[in-house]
Amino acid sequence: MTPKQMTRSLHPAGFTLTELMVVVSLISIASAFAYSTLISYNEQFRTRGAAFLVATEMQRARMEAVRTRLCHFWDRQSSVQFRVVRDNPAAPDCVMNSGDTTLRTINLTSQYPDTMMNQGSIETDPFGGAVTGPSPTSMRFEPRGIVTTTGGSTVFVKGLNSQPVAVTVTAAGVVRTWRKDGSGWH
Repeated sequence: MTPKQMTRSLHPAGFTLTELMVVVSLISIASAFAYSTLISYNEQFRTRGAAFLVATEMQRARMEAVRTRLCHFWDRQSSVQFRVVRDNPAAPDCVMNSGDTTLRTINLTSQYPDTMMNQGSIETDPFGGAVTGPSPTSMRFEPRGIVTTTGGSTVFVKGLNSQPVAVTVTAAGVVRTWRKDGSGWH
């Protein structure tokens, strides 16, 4: 045997079991970090999506009120469900009652699991005011586009472990979403 052939037989080609185990464990650790980050982002996007759904339905109710010249109501039924109601065209009184038509009922958890509309006692709204009253139970959008509310003008949408997203409605009917991070509302 030549010296070159002896060297090949002493050091066979390929990876050792130790080298393979080190590579697999590094990939496992990197995957664990990536997975936890992905779950966190997923929950943030789910919460923001639910808030955008609430804001879109409020804006849609306002536009329908202006278009049809009938009052429309955004009515929160629970922490996860709300409905949009149109005033009775035969007897328009801008008061939500049994003769009004429910246009749509939306359950947040069916589209965005683990999200809810909430009002925390320690929350501050995007304008810096402390929120101490109840979350709005209903908002009336009038044919002129203005809004009147029962209980306030800020709805907080929260996930299990994510920062809340605020949906605000001004008296003029402007609907806006705000997200909270470490430096405040943006």
